[in-house]
Amino acid sequence: NDELKNEIKNSLKGIDDLDPVITYLVANHAKKCQPSFSLDVILKLLTVSKNMSKIHDCLSQMSNVLAKSLTGAIEQSNFDKIIEALSDFDDTFDNDKKQYKGDNSKYIYIVKNGRNSVLDVTRKTYDKTIEEIYNLPQEIFDKYSIKCQIKFNKSRRYHIQIKKSDMDKNQLKLPSEFIFVTSSDSYISCTTQELLILNKSNESSEFDTISVSQKFAESKMNNIREFISSIYSISEAIGFIDFLYSLAVVTSEMKNANRPIIDEKMTSIKMVDGRNPVMEKIFQNKLSENMSKILTSDMKNEFIPLSIYLTPVKKISILSGVNASGKTTLLQTICLNLIMANTGCFVPCKELSVPIISSLFIKSSQVNDYIESGTSSFKREMMELSNISMHSDQRSLVLIDEPCSSTSALDGCSLAWTLIEKLIINKSFAIISTHYRELEEMSNIYKEVNSNQMISEVNSDGKFSFTYKVGEGNLSEMMYGIRAAQGFLPSDVISYAKEVYENISVPKEKKKKMSGKNAAAALIQRIINLNTTNLDNDGLRACLTSIRKRCSIK
Repeated sequence: NDELKNEIKNSLKGIDDLDPVITYLVANHAKKCQPSFSLDVILKLLTVSKNMSKIHDCLSQMSNVLAKSLTGAIEQSNFDKIIEALSDFDDTFDNDKKQYKGDNSKYIYIVKNGRNSVLDVTRKTYDKTIEEIYNLPQEIFDKYSIKCQIKFNKSRRYHIQIKKSDMDKNQLKLPSEFIFVTSSDSYISCTTQELLILNKSNESSEFDTISVSQKFAESKMNNIREFISSIYSISEAIGFIDFLYSLAVVTSEMKNANRPIIDEKMTSIKMVDGRNPVMEKIFQNKLSENMSKILTSDMKNEFIPLSIYLTPVKKISILSGVNASGKTTLLQTICLNLIMANTGCFVPCKELSVPIISSLFIKSSQVNDYIESGTSSFKREMMELSNISMHSDQRSLVLIDEPCSSTSALDGCSLAWTLIEKLIINKSFAIISTHYRELEEMSNIYKEVNSNQMISEVNSDGKFSFTYKVGEGNLSEMMYGIRAAQGFLPSDVISYAKEVYENISVPKEKKKKMSGKNAAAALIQRIINLNTTNLDNDGLRACLTSIRKRCSIK
């Protein structure tokens, strides 16, 4: 029902946070810097009572069990008695008057007439000065034929404002009784001695009115403090209704959202055709048409759904893939969908079935240095991975994007291997994306580990075509990093990179032969260089001795 939905939305918008109200009522004192705090408390309670009545009426029209339960909770919270305790106050003062007054007008009229005789007198004085102030423009026009209006700000309070165009059009000059004249591009601001006196009287009566209202409100606080527990219950109900409304809005705005299956007895995680909730929102937003060049090369293509399955036997997935093939997106997608599912929200998936996850650990590939604390990116990454290894358990889901990539390849691969073994011991669910090809061998060693890849194909021009689908097995492509860089680096750099790759990746036996030849060539070159050196005999003798030691065979 859109009408009920909009009514609840507007009512929730008008409700302020009740935590400061509860704190004030419990502590029994206000901050010294806020002399009108008790009046703010009254205003918030009045606003809540008004909007909660509307929410109660909306919920009472619904037939589902949850709505009836919330309706009963509101009725059992002494809601009517709280409204009765606020019967001396009213926040619905005349809106026509409201627009002519300063920021404190909400405090001046919050107490109803006839509740305090002193307050009635001070407020009457205040109203009288306001009336006289707003009669001044007519008096000035009758006397000088000058059109003007009354404006208010905190520094000057009430003052006169005149349009320059009116003065120039009628060839008028400011009378001498106009003082403290300031000018802008379009307006002249000034005042008169009479207005200064009225301002002083108005400010004094305003202060007296607020002071008396404050004391009157404090005298009624004990009647309201009796319902602290009820106010707290109402606050909890408001928060829960707001939460449910948010879930309803998110679900209604998602395309093809489905209810996730969450079962404590479940021992696997399954996501079928899952979509990224953030990207889903961007694609639905009309602004995405203007952002197409930034977000994707072709905005007509919708987000390609992703699927992943972690079983009780294969709880850990080693995810490999070409750069930009969608590894990070997969981790983000399952993370966001899992969080939404655990909050009770529908998810943008064809199917999502998960056990109750006690903890979710996420390690992004982008770890920055903290210069101010002297912490390098590698140190920060090790701290995060240490926390994961120590606190993850069989009810945890661990998502790690390119672990241990901040150090050398061999060291990083060794650390990542050890971390995965620790996750196996902890029996945690885990998806780990990596470029370390050695980690793919873990699926042949440990039954708990499965190898997955982001499927991609090589076109006739040598460039990659991404399917953004998850497949079984290890990645077969070689030199994919160099191929992925073809669109960004010069062709001569790419060609030379391929040569370097071939030299680095030669078999170990051939490497040993090449390294021996290179070493011999380096020693010969060093001996030749001695012809042009300026070393003395002792220096030459020491250098030749060093060369002989390197050439000696043990």
